[in-house]
Amino acid sequence: MIIINDEKLKQQLIESVHLDQALPSVIFTQMKLCQFDAHEYICVEFEPLANLYFMLKGKCMVTKLLSNGKRNLISFYEGFTLFGEIELIENTKASCSVEVLESALCLMIPHEPCRNILLADIQFMNRLCSFFTQKMRHNDHNASITQHCTTEEKLASYIISTQRNHQFRENHTQLAEYLGCSHRQLLRALKQFCLRGWLKKTETGYQLICLDELKAAANDIYMLDNEMARIFIGQLSKNGAQ
Repeated sequence: MIIINDEKLKQQLIESVHLDQALPSVIFTQMKLCQFDAHEYICVEFEPLANLYFMLKGKCMVTKLLSNGKRNLISFYEGFTLFGEIELIENTKASCSVEVLESALCLMIPHEPCRNILLADIQFMNRLCSFFTQKMRHNDHNASITQHCTTEEKLASYIISTQRNHQFRENHTQLAEYLGCSHRQLLRALKQFCLRGWLKKTETGYQLICLDELKAAANDIYMLDNEMARIFIGQLSKNGAQ
């Protein structure tokens, strides 16, 4: 992570998502603009999380550790979202791991000394509750659907969500763990995608040939949901206009 010391840019970004209408003015003196590169972690499950992050741009993958030691894929997020809201309220360690897939630009608010100020702000907490409710619906939607999805459906959605410039590469062992399938099932699905002409094997991974076919096979699971942004920003815009 790097801190971007550009107050003008920070203010422009704050206003672009109407946070100037949503937060107590004292918070902005503590807020910092930061950037995470691909494969960096915004937070790691069970480790201390000291900040609330408003992700403005970027793409992230959220995972949780299961009791059997395997890591389960929860969801992908792209564009505006929040991370660290549970930890802000409960003052606990990170409840999940958030890995950056595409460079993420964030506004970062330290839990200390801002926690008590934010928790005492009724308007902010109302917006945060609405946002959190939608976020839980989003995750529940993914969890309920993926229990009944085939390996091919989950793999197609994962490829679409993580590909960069029509290139896909991933550690097979780790990917099988994320998708909740065996290594053999994963290799069989990848082979089928290649036989159908959807993917082409390369020296470093796979090239996406038929993106539309992969999207059709994905069945909208692990959805990249921007509805939360519309809910959060929409509320701020509406309230700010009154």
